[in-house]
Amino acid sequence: MNRTGRFKALKAKYQLTNIAIALRFGVSVRTVESWSSGARKPKEYTLNMMEKTLKRLEGEKNNEKNVQVSM
Repeated sequence: MNRTGRFKALKAKYQLTNIAIALRFGVSVRTVESWSSGARKPKEYTLNMMEKTLKRLEGEKNNEKNVQVSM
């Protein structure tokens, strides 16, 4: 999958808006819009960092749910 496709897949999987991505990763909304439209492609290391960060946050969220259920 190309970088634009990977970016769009991440955005869809985690149900993120352009604004949420911009705020979370410290880039402008305009940059995120250009990635979403395919006008520009995020760098490989940027995509890797986004994937790792989002997976970690998803894991933390799941752990919080497990703690709430077990109480």
